[in-house]
Amino acid sequence: MRIPRVLAIVLAGGEGSRLGALTDHRTKPAVRVAGSYRLIDVALSNLANSHVRDVWIVEQFLPHALNEHLSNGRPWDLDRTHAGLRILAPFTGGTGEGFPEGNSDSLWHFRQQIASFDPELVLVLSADHLFTMNLTDVVDTHQQAGADLTMVTTRHDGDASRYGVVKVGTKGRVEEFWYKPEEPPTDLVVTETFCFSGPALLEALEDLGGDEGDLSDYGEDLIPYFIDKHTVVEHRLEGYWQDIGTLSAYWRSHMELLEGTGVELDDPDWPILTAPPQLVPARVADGAVVADSMLASGAVVRGTVRHSVLAPRVIVEEGAVLEDCVVLDGVRIGKGVHLSGCIVDEGAQLTGPLEAGTNGCVTLIDGAGDVVRTEQID
Repeated sequence: MRIPRVLAIVLAGGEGSRLGALTDHRTKPAVRVAGSYRLIDVALSNLANSHVRDVWIVEQFLPHALNEHLSNGRPWDLDRTHAGLRILAPFTGGTGEGFPEGNSDSLWHFRQQIASFDPELVLVLSADHLFTMNLTDVVDTHQQAGADLTMVTTRHDGDASRYGVVKVGTKGRVEEFWYKPEEPPTDLVVTETFCFSGPALLEALEDLGGDEGDLSDYGEDLIPYFIDKHTVVEHRLEGYWQDIGTLSAYWRSHMELLEGTGVELDDPDWPILTAPPQLVPARVADGAVVADSMLASGAVVRGTVRHSVLAPRVIVEEGAVLEDCVVLDGVRIGKGVHLSGCIVDEGAQLTGPLEAGTNGCVTLIDGAGDVVRTEQID
């Protein structure tokens, strides 16, 4: 079977404002996940493990930490002479100039570059979702169905009104689509992973945007266009999927990792690849208590850590207690600090006496050590 010419586009330019202080100084795809990874590692690892070698990343908001992490694509074997990683940043002075206003608009701004690549298929992924999937299977579904658009869908047992919702008929054909409906008619949501026919995508961008653009998000223009004019099918994701769009979702995804119900990050046949910091292994001192937790390299624990995730270089002093917490790089938790259900941003230096955390809520502590948000758990 002939391998089609596939281009993957990872949308990594969003501001991520619902994550509060976690994205005040970095783009959401650069936020730490599971102690040792960045959020974008998941999308790039899915592509690398699926043997997709032409990967473009669309950037916009605060890309500096993300660019430093990407390392020219080396961790994912994308630093290649032919194919490999390419960064697409906003520009001026030519067709497509300016700042995109949504994910459809991002594709419109780079439509000339896409056309020059001349892809048969375009895989489009968001950089802020937790899931593992062989994207070759999505391509197979797309080709076997003779589709113009294949949408990866999944059953969602939470609030489906935050997503695009679909109704699927025979042979996986998408019959109806609703974008963030107040009362979702089904629990089948779109995961924002798509496989487009290259020519059909370019035609749609020209028809919808013309010479001026002014597109918005998928659900407002591009998806309805394809539903109306083309063959659209689903590819069902049966495993774990989480949109890291809120503090509650971010915290919950880590708790699920600890409980063994979250995304699988340690499958030797499907490794999540990253550019790890060059640090010594984590250290647990004599007298420390550590239970049901994940400790990244460079972490030092002298106090008590239960059901928590510690990023590199976190220090938990004797007399400090962490329960159900996610603690990011370089944080120091001093004696007399007791945190429960908290997310602590990079660099915070916390000294006691201090108690933070409310039952049924997630508490965010920023890099200055201040409690800046409390959000009810979904």
